[in-house]
Amino acid sequence: LIVSAATCSGLAGVYLEKILKGSTVSLWARNLQLSLYGAAVGLSSIAFTTPDVWRSGFFAGYSGVVWSAILNNALGGILVALAIQYADNILKNFSTSVA
Repeated sequence: LIVSAATCSGLAGVYLEKILKGSTVSLWARNLQLSLYGAAVGLSSIAFTTPDVWRSGFFAGYSGVVWSAILNNALGGILVALAIQYADNILKNFSTSVA
């Protein structure tokens, strides 16, 4: 089971690298496209499932630890995007594990 999961992950990474490096659209434009889909799904789930957000605001209850986790994930995502653009799939996997 683990070997098949690792094989699928490796093949998906190589295919992603082939598609992104062979495309004329910039990596930043692709990131923007994907983030818009993610934002639409996230905002619709908030709007339909949690009425507390409408009362107290989206950022209610955020602490320094939460902000540091958000910053860490954002910087990790940028690191992965840069690794995909300027390096290969192996380095991307290292940067994902560090992030």
